[in-house]
Amino acid sequence: MSISKDLTDTIRIQREIADKVKFENNHKDIIYICGIDVAYRNNVAYCSAVLINKNSMDVVESYNTTSYVKHPYVSGFLMLREADPIINILKFCLASYVGVTIDRPTVGVAKSHKM
Repeated sequence: MSISKDLTDTIRIQREIADKVKFENNHKDIIYICGIDVAYRNNVAYCSAVLINKNSMDVVESYNTTSYVKHPYVSGFLMLREADPIINILKFCLASYVGVTIDRPTVGVAKSHKM
């Protein structure tokens, strides 16, 4: 499969997921917040998740995983690279992609704003 075919499929998938994202602010009863990030070194992804009580800010649980990178970095398609480690650590969310995939509310925070 050629790279352009892969990129075309990725763009299609990204648009399908974007169409499923809901922008709502009706989650007043949220008690727990989970923050997740992935760091890379060579061909290894290090993913950490921390679950906190939003009222007390106490850490409830934290998890760390290590996995091999399945997809190379492609600007604008970070979901491909980061979704596997994030979904793997959440077996107990880039947020919109993961939220749609696991059918849970998510909030995404990025290092920069790029459309």
